[in-house]
Amino acid sequence: LPLLLLAVSMGVTGPAPAAEVDPQDWKTLRTASLSGRVVPVVVDVVHVSMMELKYQREAASARTRVFADRLFAELGQEAWSESATVMPGGQVAVYVTPRGLDLLRSSSNALAFRHGMAWHATTLLRRRGADLSRMAQAAATAAAAGTGAANITITLNVDGLRFKHDADGVVTFHTDEAGQASTRDLLTALHSQLSQVPGGKSAAAIERASAELPALSTFSPQVRIQVTERELVVLAQNASVRDMVLSSDLSQPPASVNVGADVLATAAAQPQVDVVVSLHPAVQAGALSKLSEEAHQASTVAIVDDIKSRNTGLQALRPLSAANAMAGQISKLALDQLLASNDRRLSAISLNKPMGKPATFISAQQMGLALPWSAPVGNGFVRGQGAKIVIMDSGIQSNHKAFSTQGGTVSRVTAQACFGTTSFTYPPAGPPQLRTETVCPNPNPVTFDSFGVGTGEALHSYSLGLRSHGTVVAGVAAGGSEATNPHNFGLQYRGVAYEADLWSYQVWSKGHGGLPYAVFGEDVVAALNKLNTDLPANSAAVVVMSLDFFTKFTGICNGPVTGADQAAYDAAQTAINSLYAKGIAVVAAAGNSGEVGKLPAPACLEKVIKVGAHPNDIYAVSGSNLIPAGINSEYSNLPSIAHVVSGYTFFAPGGGKSFNDVLAMNTTQRNLTVPVIDPVGRTQISFEKGTSFAAPQIAGAFALYKSVFPTAPVSEIGIYMQGLGRGLWLQSKQPPDSLYYNYKTIRFSAL
Repeated sequence: LPLLLLAVSMGVTGPAPAAEVDPQDWKTLRTASLSGRVVPVVVDVVHVSMMELKYQREAASARTRVFADRLFAELGQEAWSESATVMPGGQVAVYVTPRGLDLLRSSSNALAFRHGMAWHATTLLRRRGADLSRMAQAAATAAAAGTGAANITITLNVDGLRFKHDADGVVTFHTDEAGQASTRDLLTALHSQLSQVPGGKSAAAIERASAELPALSTFSPQVRIQVTERELVVLAQNASVRDMVLSSDLSQPPASVNVGADVLATAAAQPQVDVVVSLHPAVQAGALSKLSEEAHQASTVAIVDDIKSRNTGLQALRPLSAANAMAGQISKLALDQLLASNDRRLSAISLNKPMGKPATFISAQQMGLALPWSAPVGNGFVRGQGAKIVIMDSGIQSNHKAFSTQGGTVSRVTAQACFGTTSFTYPPAGPPQLRTETVCPNPNPVTFDSFGVGTGEALHSYSLGLRSHGTVVAGVAAGGSEATNPHNFGLQYRGVAYEADLWSYQVWSKGHGGLPYAVFGEDVVAALNKLNTDLPANSAAVVVMSLDFFTKFTGICNGPVTGADQAAYDAAQTAINSLYAKGIAVVAAAGNSGEVGKLPAPACLEKVIKVGAHPNDIYAVSGSNLIPAGINSEYSNLPSIAHVVSGYTFFAPGGGKSFNDVLAMNTTQRNLTVPVIDPVGRTQISFEKGTSFAAPQIAGAFALYKSVFPTAPVSEIGIYMQGLGRGLWLQSKQPPDSLYYNYKTIRFSAL
């Protein structure tokens, strides 16, 4: 896995290319290949429409495979075809050598190609990209020194694997006879695959491990092997491998627990401190079966219970198993005892505090969506049928006519949940004063959450001034209204996936004493944790978070870089990783502070789909969607190269630079046939602006794909959508100042 660096190289001369490649992408790829190592590319080998994917998927997959095989035959040893990913939508993701780049550029078997940095960083494995890069660098260094390979330890994806993590940091594994038998099957499959890698070093060790499988009493799914960089690429994408790490890292003690200074200060000043506690992972979750996911969560809950059993002051902490964390209120005494225990399972402790704020409804004609909506193939259309979009925001007005079925009698808001925080200040004299308050109806007295019908309604956020935000976001993604309504300006406005179901997860809390509305870190983590429980693997689901956390980061926002808030960020990252492994995309707004090279959470987290905004009127009326260079909404944050490498990045209409903002529905109407005006003078249709309303357009596009193929992994959808994109060139203003990056904006008309 090459270290991906973005820089501007000298112009490259040569014959006119047969395959289309953006000039800036070509410079980037050539620069990355100067070290002589392979670079990841995504190649469009054949065009496949979404209608074909819905009704002729097998034929489309077979056609893609034919063209992919032709390409591999042409590239020969200049492509690592054994680790390539061939997608039914007409794309191939593969690593190529520097000579392979030149062959690709002149290939008649490729329509177009581009940098595959996001595919490279978003494999099935849950390891951070930095860890993968360290392993790759170790393999490359070993090869240069003549030793040929790096020492790594892999953990096999044994079905139903259970584990125990002791306070001293020792991890033990448990399985049954069926799990032991599946271990041998996994080793056999790995041996077969790795034996085909040219110059491989690991096949003998894998074969030996299969022959010497330990008894159940000493069972371990971990195998130590030597690998070349080429074998590492195969392992990184292999569903038989749950985790892998440099073997030398296993002997290193975990870092001491990172305790936020604000945690200690609050604990000293108040009777109780509300905290999020993240744990060192005993083993990464990875892409798990239902049985393995249940075993993983049960093992994590057991670890939390063991930590709580050692300290009676921790009983209010709740386990957030999918986030590998626990959260709740504890006293200073309990905190001191927890820190004095030197428990090696603890990673970070952060204060649960307000961390963010909110970050268009646009017509089908503006987006060019007429084809998948209205062109019948077989017996139906592509309108999001069967998919669900989770709106993690300020709630949705579920009885809004825009969210009803076509008959207008049943709401498409089919699941609701509410997450909130009630907190107090403690003056020197007098009773405690309410600081923030959950808006959840009939909340749990300890967690302040509530679940079920009515809990995710926008009504509960009315007094926060946010009664429309979540509903507008939902409308952009999946709303629908009819031209016959006299208050729609005689036009028909629909969201991207307007027949998809909606889930409303309300995460805002009400401020008191002059404090505004706020979203708390624990509530976001708890919502992500519940989604992991509620959504099984391969669900036809997409999550959209139009949230804008206060702190902005130039790179990925997990680990020590997040400082005092590490526990909250790491817990959110772990839960998002789990959703990603299940094939569920998390889409987040890039934020509206006009930062260059900086993003807030959740957009700055790994594997999150990041969405910035550009003005609506850069789209041609014809729907051709040609994007002039350098145009973006003036308020939209621009991702850095580190962000782009960590997940798929898009731009979508969000308004700005003109009156032509995103046309959005307002929530105050209980019945759209009545022209009610709300206190700020809006009717049911209003003009909105922000990355908040760009993000749900991309979420809706992902939902369209999920409705066609529910089990599609996130990377397949991201690559397909990027293949439909036009370049949006934006100056990054990072050294050197001339550096530009080609962001993507989806050509919806090509869906």
